[in-house]
Amino acid sequence: MPGGRWSTARAKARRIRRRVAGATRWGDELRGVRENVAALADALADVDRRIALRDATAVDETDEPTTSCVCTQARCSSASFVSWCARLGIGPELHRWHWEKVHIARSLHAGGVIGPGRRGVGFGVGGEPLVAWFAAQGCDIVATDLATSDERSEQWSIGPAAAGAGTMAALERPDVCPTEEFRQRVSVRAVDMNDVPTDLVGFDFCWSACALEHLGTLEHGLDFVVRSLDCLRPGGIAVHTTEFNITSDDDTLVDGDVVLYRARDLHALVERLSSAGHHVATLDLAPGEGPFDRYAMPSDVVGTPTVKVRIDRFVSTTVALVIRRRDEP
Repeated sequence: MPGGRWSTARAKARRIRRRVAGATRWGDELRGVRENVAALADALADVDRRIALRDATAVDETDEPTTSCVCTQARCSSASFVSWCARLGIGPELHRWHWEKVHIARSLHAGGVIGPGRRGVGFGVGGEPLVAWFAAQGCDIVATDLATSDERSEQWSIGPAAAGAGTMAALERPDVCPTEEFRQRVSVRAVDMNDVPTDLVGFDFCWSACALEHLGTLEHGLDFVVRSLDCLRPGGIAVHTTEFNITSDDDTLVDGDVVLYRARDLHALVERLSSAGHHVATLDLAPGEGPFDRYAMPSDVVGTPTVKVRIDRFVSTTVALVIRRRDEP
């Protein structure tokens, strides 16, 4: 090859290397900016947490309105949130995982379905703390999760709560509920949320925490919510949390390992449930105005704080739906 062509090739290679180096440098700088933004937002949020800790002992949770709403920094920083975290033996952390557990427990408590003799069924329970807290209140609980032999259960294999998901060992919390009492009140069962057994009936309440978005399609998750009400006695309460697409009310993830529900999907579900005579607590989808309501944690970053998360090309947070079954069967 003539020397001129070699020179041209080497020049092109140098330009490519400079561009790669430049992209890497900008990528490193962007990560640094995001880390600084997260640190600043966490520092600001910590002010709210300290105030909440100071006021938590004076909170009357019965004054908290029951709503179907999204996770926000303010809701993760209130005195009521801190107080409920203490009850459940978690946090308090500025994290949507903590908020959804608090919102489920608080909504069911406010609905009057928690106490001795009450029965509840949880779906996709993993290793969450709610089972133990419900048992400690005197409730009899059927805790369900996908069978470990099901290949789909592999998607739950990330994180400390996933180890032994849906087993007695994963669900026990001796600091929340004494082991003997827990084992008297709790039973575990393998259940596919896409095929809920017809013998799961007559419960006072049911719940799921960020599980229904993993059922394969948007429709499968919505159908599960409707189907879960058949597990309840008339007047029973269901609380389900899932992913909410903040970015778009049009484009979203409609199928796959995880789907993202849009505002229009949730409004359509409310209409569907209302038409069947059920009552859905007021739906509030306002995303919040705190620093962490504007910061989306990358989905592959595990830890706190996390109020909003980036999934694929979308920003998502947790939304909770609180539904009371119609009084007549």
